[in-house]
Amino acid sequence: MGRVRRPVAVAVAVLGLFSGGLSALGRFLPVVLDRAPSRVGGALAVLNGAGLLISPVAVAVVGYAAGKRVDVSEAYVRIATVFAVLGGAGALAGSAVVTLLVVDDLPRTSGPGVLTTLLFPPLVTGVYFGLTGLAAASVAQFRHT
Repeated sequence: MGRVRRPVAVAVAVLGLFSGGLSALGRFLPVVLDRAPSRVGGALAVLNGAGLLISPVAVAVVGYAAGKRVDVSEAYVRIATVFAVLGGAGALAGSAVVTLLVVDDLPRTSGPGVLTTLLFPPLVTGVYFGLTGLAAASVAQFRHT
């Protein structure tokens, strides 16, 4: 009863992939739309709305489902770790794919700014996924006991 099932892990990774992709797309939206940053407000609002549906809403739904099947009091570290690691790795992959598709002069740029831009948002996403998943699993455990 202490294992997080494979469908939950896959769902977390896929949500991380989409979250990372949407986050990277939001950062490069003026480049993608070929508009001034001040003229992409509507498109950015749509992206932010989609991001809200993915995280925290969809992550909480998956965490709630996991909490109904796992004894959270015994597996809380595992739940938080699965959500954080797979969510962060998925976000890193999604962000990397969008970045490589959108930015054509990435190999010419270097330095800590590029690493910060590429690695910090997925790291934050991983922490956020871990906390949200664990909180939702705890709520499910509390409601079903």
